[in-house]
Amino acid sequence: NDDGSWSYEQETMLVIPDRSAPFAHTDRNTLRRIGEPTPNPTAQAA
Repeated sequence: NDDGSWSYEQETMLVIPDRSAPFAHTDRNTLRRIGEPTPNPTAQAA
């Protein structure tokens, strides 16, 4: 996005054990940076 955010929209068919049929689910979100990234300590140790 022009403001540096990152947006996504994902469509998925979900299967739930107690439901008779799969159903459509849409997930959408916009992520915004709130600060500079810091390395993951576990990744740094590798």
